[in-house]
This record gives sequence, C-alpha cells and structure tokens, in this order.
Amino acid sequence: MRLQAISPVRTYLTPAPTFALTDINGQPHNLAALRGKVVVLNFWFIKCAPCQQEMPALKQLTVDYRANSEVVFISLARDEVAHLRRYVASKGDFGFTVLPLPQTLAQAFGITGYPTTVVIDQSGRYVYDNEGYAGNLLRLRKTIEQALR
Repeated sequence: MRLQAISPVRTYLTPAPTFALTDINGQPHNLAALRGKVVVLNFWFIKCAPCQQEMPALKQLTVDYRANSEVVFISLARDEVAHLRRYVASKGDFGFTVLPLPQTLAQAFGITGYPTTVVIDQSGRYVYDNEGYAGNLLRLRKTIEQALR
C-alpha cells in the first residue's frame, strides 16, 4: 500500500476541498453535506481509454454497495454537460452520479492524470488516492470498508 499521496494536495488524512455542483440531470450536489458518509470520487473524461477500461469494475463496486446508504459514488468528468448526457445515454449508467468538472475544482483536488479515484472518509479527509487504472478494485474496496468502521 502506498504511504504517500500521489499529489501533495491529497495528503492522507487532510481535509478534501468541498464543492457544490449540479449533476448532468440538473440535481444539486454538495460535498460538505455528505459529511458522515464515505465518498468515492472518480475523475475522468469521455475519450480517456483507461477511464473507459475501469468503468465496469467501478460499476460492480456501486452495485455491491447499493444497499449501503453510507457510501456515495460521484464522478467528475471534464467534458461538457451535453456530451456527458449523450455518453451516459449511449453507454448506460455506470453507478456514479455524474458531475461536470470545472478546471478550478480539478486544480483544487490536484488532478493531473486520469482516471484518478479518491476516497473521502466520514470526516471529510482523504484516505485513498489512485491515479490511472491498474485494477485497483481490491484496495479501493478495502479502503471503503475501513472508512466505514
């Protein structure tokens, strides 16, 4: 297990930035309002091959946690809303709420590569950081379970 975050912005057990955004269906989402829950954030974009490659595993993860209201899955994509709507309509829902990613928020989270997945614990702190798709489902699942304790 990595002992240091990929980005210094995402140093373990430090507070994650908050955001208030509207998803591709027009519903508001506020990260600060999710305190007390474990939040899995996935940063991606439509033309990212590794992002596409990891989506089936991420969808399976959301299915596995569907009954647990203490775990929330949010994806932040750097594509325009209209493109994201078309993409989701053509490919199907992959279990995450899809939000457009403003560049300023990508900077606040220290996102330099895609896909990037982070987990934020119930106190709003970083507890997981992975950049790129490397079949990280086992470590991601283990982190979620630990954060739920």
